[in-house]
Amino acid sequence: MLDSSIELCRIFAGATIAFVFITSCATPQKNEVSPGIEILALSRGRGVPDATRAAIERMRTVLAEKRSNGTVVDTSEVVFGLEGETRICVTLRDKEALEEVLSDLLEIGENVDLIEIHERACSSQ
Repeated sequence: MLDSSIELCRIFAGATIAFVFITSCATPQKNEVSPGIEILALSRGRGVPDATRAAIERMRTVLAEKRSNGTVVDTSEVVFGLEGETRICVTLRDKEALEEVLSDLLEIGENVDLIEIHERACSSQ
């Protein structure tokens, strides 16, 4: 919604009646959430498998590269299990960035056991 509003702001920027509209365009709506990806590395009672750990490490490298060029806005990582289960949350610049990064991560995670990749913003919990 914000992208189309910004475009409309550009169109109406010269009009006096557009002042209120431009003000509302500049502020994202409270219910808008930046695109995100959640990555989970899981285990089955014997720790996170080596292949899963290797895939997660490759994903970290890709995310660092994408962060340096502005595609990834933020990442956070939490180890939540006794066996090294890990959750990585990724916040992306926009929908196009989401598609690009998700494609890269899915390619790395393809046929890797106990890795989950979800197109969703992580909750704060």
